[in-house]
Amino acid sequence: MATTEVHKLPATILSRCQRFDFHRIPPNEIADRLTFVSENEGAAIDREAALLIARLADGALRDALSLLDQCFGLSKNVTVETVMKTAGLAGTEYLSALADSVMRHDASKALGIVDELYNSSKDMARLSEEFSSYLRNLMLIKTMKNARE
Repeated sequence: MATTEVHKLPATILSRCQRFDFHRIPPNEIADRLTFVSENEGAAIDREAALLIARLADGALRDALSLLDQCFGLSKNVTVETVMKTAGLAGTEYLSALADSVMRHDASKALGIVDELYNSSKDMARLSEEFSSYLRNLMLIKTMKNARE
């Protein structure tokens, strides 16, 4: 039995079950595992590419391994560019231009950027996640002393 609402289970059931609470795995640990898997598969992965996959997987090793496997379909030497192409990421230059057009209230330019990304087969749901993360990172850089941590 699997549930996210353990508090709703009766005590008589809980007393007869083993309980495993799963948590997100930190990006550095996922990146280390991706490097290990790559080496065992006779492939190579850049550290930055491994970290990018780890961030995209959002703490789920299975998702990270699936994305790594897709990257291997393109190249046995996985780079950031390979990950970006495989995952359908827009890239920081597009995100920066999009943020700038939003800041300047230039809807025409913003829609033009989105249209360009759409026509180049970028995943729009992924673009929304990327853009949200990009704006979050800008906020952290602006407000924190050591945002890299």
